[in-house]
Formats: sequence, C-alpha cells, structure tokens
Amino acid sequence: PEEWSSMNQQFGLDYDVVPKITVQGYTHRIPAVLELLKSQLISIHGHQTEGIFRLAPDKIKLDLVKQQINTGKFEGCDDVNILATLIKVFFRDLPHGLYNCLPIHQVTRMATMSPIDIIPELHEMQEPHKSVILWLLDLMAMVVLHEDVNKMSARNLSICISPNLFNFEDQNPTVVVTLSQKVAEFTIRILAARLLMKWDHKIAV
Repeated sequence: PEEWSSMNQQFGLDYDVVPKITVQGYTHRIPAVLELLKSQLISIHGHQTEGIFRLAPDKIKLDLVKQQINTGKFEGCDDVNILATLIKVFFRDLPHGLYNCLPIHQVTRMATMSPIDIIPELHEMQEPHKSVILWLLDLMAMVVLHEDVNKMSARNLSICISPNLFNFEDQNPTVVVTLSQKVAEFTIRILAARLLMKWDHKIAV
C-alpha cells in the first residue's frame, strides 16, 4: 500500500530512529542511507571527481533521488554531485545537528588545538555520535587523499560540509557568524587529527 512507503523514510528523522547497519571499523551502527550513498559515490570514483562536495547538482534531479530513497524506490544514481549533496542533506535534515551532541565550549576549544592533541579527544567522544562522526571524517579523508585530482583540500571540504553539521536555531545572527567559523575550524582540526591517526597523513591547519 502507498501509505507503507513512509516506512522507508531515511531523511529528516531523529538520529535514534534512522535505520542503521553494522559497518566494519565503527563501534556503533551507521545510518544505512549514508553507507548506501558512500558506496555508490566510491563505485563511480566520486571521491576523485573535481569539486566533489562543492558543486551543486540539478535541484529537480536531486529532489527526485531523495524521494526515491525515502520511498524505497531507489535503483541507483550515477551523478556524483547528487550523491555527495544527499550526504550533506542527510546531516542538514537531522532535527538535532550532528555536532549539537557536543558542548559548544568543546567545539570552540578544539577549534584551536593541534591535530596531535585532538586525537585523544576523538577517542573520548560519546557513542553513538562518535561512530558517525568518525565515519564522516573517514569519507572526507578519502576525498582529501585525492586532493591532487579533485582539488578539494581539507579546508575547502570542511567549509563545504560543516554548515550541515550544527543546528544554529535560536542563536543571535552575530553569534551564528562567529560559531559558523568555529564549527568549520573544528571540522578541519578533527579531520586533520583523523588523517594523522589513521593514515599518518599530515596536513597544514
């Protein structure tokens, strides 16, 4: 029945009720739609595509693919910019931003720390959000490791993705500008820490 299609919804749900799957390397299960989008993206070498996560796709096509996923009718997509944007949209549509699970003072403090000092802090993050933050950092790392072909540095990538990771509702507009910069810097720093701890890859921050 048509009304059953809502059972497949993946976007816009509270994180606790998003359908999840076990992914090797992460303690907690990861949202199934994220792993689906990532596998499609990697299969068509999206992480090696110039401007990935920066370039916007056709909105009508984007909305169609999103609807297909939300109604269980998705049969694949070969547009890397649609896939990458839907990963950002998943995080943007969460009622509570991914980073909102962290105290804001922790975000602002870590935004000024060196990557080597951040590594212990990453280990101490609380589940279930720790696993999905690490999942996202690992996807971003795959992109950064191909910066020579995709032209997406850690800073460029973090600036493109971080606005989708923190919900600024009820914040003073002036505060939002300052916090947005801190959130982007926080993303750059924790990405640099993850690159260092998992790939022994150093980047300038």
